[in-house]
Amino acid sequence: MPGAWPQPQGTAPPVHPPAYPPPGAWTPPPQNWAPQGKRKRFGWGAVIVAFLIGGFISFAITLGGLIIIGLALGTPDAIAGTHSAAAEGADPVAVGDCLSEEPSFAAVVDQSDVVACDEAHDAEVAAVIEVPGGRTIPGEDDLQTFVDDACSLAFKGYVGSDPDVSQYGYGVIVPSDDAWSKGDKTAFCLVDTVGQPAGEGTVRGSGD
Repeated sequence: MPGAWPQPQGTAPPVHPPAYPPPGAWTPPPQNWAPQGKRKRFGWGAVIVAFLIGGFISFAITLGGLIIIGLALGTPDAIAGTHSAAAEGADPVAVGDCLSEEPSFAAVVDQSDVVACDEAHDAEVAAVIEVPGGRTIPGEDDLQTFVDDACSLAFKGYVGSDPDVSQYGYGVIVPSDDAWSKGDKTAFCLVDTVGQPAGEGTVRGSGD
């Protein structure tokens, strides 16, 4: 062929491999290739264990928070307020009287807050007790302990249920320092009946 490069005599022309393997031919894997292992599945057992652990941690945190709150708040104070010495000739409230005001605001050394128990009322007198002591009124902790124990028993006898489970609470009106110095050592145990509707009557003996 004119212009072609002459081939040496007795030499076969070079054979070039095809650029792509023919269809169906096996292709070797690339270098550094290795079969992948089977993926691990996250079983239901692990899910349940994780759920239980998470629930336990949440419960522990909640319980710890409630304990801390309880310690911070302390025991509820049964003393709702103090009263002055009864004036001469005054008529203090008596057991069974229903009062228009709740324990913290009720007048107990006279009859100004006494109403018929069939009317709406916010407190009832469960007990009238004498606080033991000498010339000086007991310390706050001692006074609190005594009236709380005494009025808890009075509540049970008056309402007919334990104050820890009753729908009603109670508050105690204790003598002020001035009243104590004048010889008035009376404490009034009042059942808290805030919101008692008219026509419901007394909670005495209700067992509620």
